[in-house]
Amino acid sequence: MGTIIGLSTAAIGGVLVVCGIWFAIQGMVRANTWKPVQARVMSATVESHVDSDQDRMFFAVYKLEYDAGGQRVESALRSNPQSSSEAEIRTRMQSHPPGGTGTIFFNPAKPTEISPTAGSDRYAVPLGFVAMGLLFAIVGSLIWYGSQPSDW
Repeated sequence: MGTIIGLSTAAIGGVLVVCGIWFAIQGMVRANTWKPVQARVMSATVESHVDSDQDRMFFAVYKLEYDAGGQRVESALRSNPQSSSEAEIRTRMQSHPPGGTGTIFFNPAKPTEISPTAGSDRYAVPLGFVAMGLLFAIVGSLIWYGSQPSDW
């Protein structure tokens, strides 16, 4: 029984490590291929939704206009993080008023796909996956090793 549990745990760890590496590669590709551009805020609105805990969560939606390789593009950007306080979101929105400008990053292959960051700051999730994967792999290996019969 220990052999099955150990190998299963180690296999789950391997999958987590592979997923973490894949997420890291995606972040690096995004950081190296998405282009920075100055965007103008055309409008900003507060929207909300009810989350899985039945709490109303608020977020800002900015309608932006920018030049993507010589093409004028309009796209929407949803703020993150969300808040249960509409007033907090409205306060945050003051730093990006309509008519204001700021740097965003767009995907040259799909210019309407935008992000406030290039992706280089998104390594916490991949590192978490790799760390948990290594932990599972080590624990699984120890369980497997402990379940092996001793010849001495």
